[in-house]
Amino acid sequence: MSIKSVAKTIVTNSDLLSMFRRKYLYYDACKYFKKCYKAYLNSGYPEQIRKYRNRYNGKRCFIIGNGPSLTAADLDKLKGEFCFAANRIWLMYDKTTWRPAFYMCQDWNMIRGEKDRIREYPGPVFLGYDGLYKFGLQFDNAIAYLCDKRPCTKRENPMPFSIDCDQYVVDGTTVTYSSIQLAAYMGFSEIYLLGVDNSFQYTMDKNRKITRDESVKETYFDSRYKEVFNQFGQGKNKAFGVNDPEMCHMIYTTARNACEKLNIKIYNATRGGKLEVFERINLDAITGDNL
Repeated sequence: MSIKSVAKTIVTNSDLLSMFRRKYLYYDACKYFKKCYKAYLNSGYPEQIRKYRNRYNGKRCFIIGNGPSLTAADLDKLKGEFCFAANRIWLMYDKTTWRPAFYMCQDWNMIRGEKDRIREYPGPVFLGYDGLYKFGLQFDNAIAYLCDKRPCTKRENPMPFSIDCDQYVVDGTTVTYSSIQLAAYMGFSEIYLLGVDNSFQYTMDKNRKITRDESVKETYFDSRYKEVFNQFGQGKNKAFGVNDPEMCHMIYTTARNACEKLNIKIYNATRGGKLEVFERINLDAITGDNL
């Protein structure tokens, strides 16, 4: 075992050392946010985001997760609906003519790995500005939002929820949380989650200690999903798509409570999964398939 691996194990097994690491990460996140914020305000992207404010007042939308429960048959039911989808959703495209109205991507490595696909996408693509800034990436079709990673590195509870997405979107470690904030900002009054299983093979605690759940066979709807991580050192022998259950519970609870104050209702239309923060609803009941 390398010295680096030994040091990592010592830190993840120590609450005290992990607390100091979080403080360092928070300090680093504050510095980077300040640098990005100044550049973001001069980028022209805030004006682009502002054009979407309350554009869809009173309408409903669907936020598509990439969990194993997601099927092409269910996506077929959503043709004509306003849908947010993210990352490698294109792996589903050969099975359905459905396409999302809004494409999302904010993970730095995902943006780098999918940059060619993103550039080919015909509709609006909402990308995390901090990743574009970090790697000097440019996309002619991008509408970029600034991710604020400070709250999640500090593990604030409750987590903040941005109602001014033209200034920043709070990063809750999952693009689903960003999608919910943008959907609320756009004025959608009903938000339905689909394919947000919230069930992962690999999870980590607040100290970033990773655990594998042998009972979970799949994390994504397509086994090829993980291939994008191989480009950046997360290959076969490393965990990918690691989930922080405590953080996810915090951000989904915050989303539910914040949206209730805005008179926005969030429903979970996912078939199965482990997300119980939101009221469950049958997808067929809202798409008319059971009539």
